[in-house]
Amino acid sequence: MKIIFFVISVFGLAAIAQGQQACDYYISNAGNDAGAGTESAPKRTIAGVSAAISNASLLPGQVLKIGLRSGDVFDETFYPGYPVNASTYFADGKKNFAILKGSRDYNNGWQPQGNNTYRQQIAINGFRGYGINMIASYSYVYVFEIDRQLEAIAPITARRMLSFVSTPSSLATTPGSFYEAPVINVDSVEVFIHTRDGLSPNNHPKYRYEVCTRDWAINSTFQENNYFERLWVTGYGAGNGMIPAGANTTFNRMIFGPGAGIHHLGLRGAVINNSLFLPGPGNTNGNAVVFYDTEGFRRHNTIRNSIFLNALAIF
Repeated sequence: MKIIFFVISVFGLAAIAQGQQACDYYISNAGNDAGAGTESAPKRTIAGVSAAISNASLLPGQVLKIGLRSGDVFDETFYPGYPVNASTYFADGKKNFAILKGSRDYNNGWQPQGNNTYRQQIAINGFRGYGINMIASYSYVYVFEIDRQLEAIAPITARRMLSFVSTPSSLATTPGSFYEAPVINVDSVEVFIHTRDGLSPNNHPKYRYEVCTRDWAINSTFQENNYFERLWVTGYGAGNGMIPAGANTTFNRMIFGPGAGIHHLGLRGAVINNSLFLPGPGNTNGNAVVFYDTEGFRRHNTIRNSIFLNALAIF
């Protein structure tokens, strides 16, 4: 817990000290997609920004600069057709990062299966095509068990993931685990869980539960020259990473996880600075960062001043 608080303090305060750049569009949970997208009249969603520019052409090499309001939570998936510069903008004295979150609350609806296990059909968004491969093998619809009381003072530390098990029999004998059958190209997954204390997850007195429902936060696989800064990205399950990146992408002062597919990031010539990687679900045997196209395209990747906390570093 102390390590996480230290990292957030250093990364967050350093980011504020450097100031913040002007953005083409500002986005806030209190905004309106009919608004102009200025800091005083922000958009509400990333989708609202995408719609606003869908009929406009960016100049060759132009990068769309979007600012996400400090402390706000964005449950979205963005597929840009152009390079993106996305970062937190600080307002009203807030100092915490904006959050891109791909998980949703599931505190009810779990059906008992015996042996302290419960199941529920979970609707998912995306999880098809390139970067997904097979759910429960490369990508994961995983489960968070979140301490309600601890979350008020330590929101990252309070979020623990259930560990993945590969068989129903292992689920029954493993408190704090989840299971799903391997599937591909589906719109829902049947998820089975065994809570840490064996109690029902429905209106649990100590924990609340979130399940990963989205593939990527921002899929910039085929876009070059992106820049991401001061964002907390969590709860997305695509196997090739929560923000898969095209060539010449920079990640600066980022928090990835807890949670991910088999990788947190897939890179094709990128720089990672001053960032924190938190664990993916247990027993998924992945690496936090994977490098693609390093030989044939002679691309280089650089990681500096970053922490991999209980997460395998690179592949």
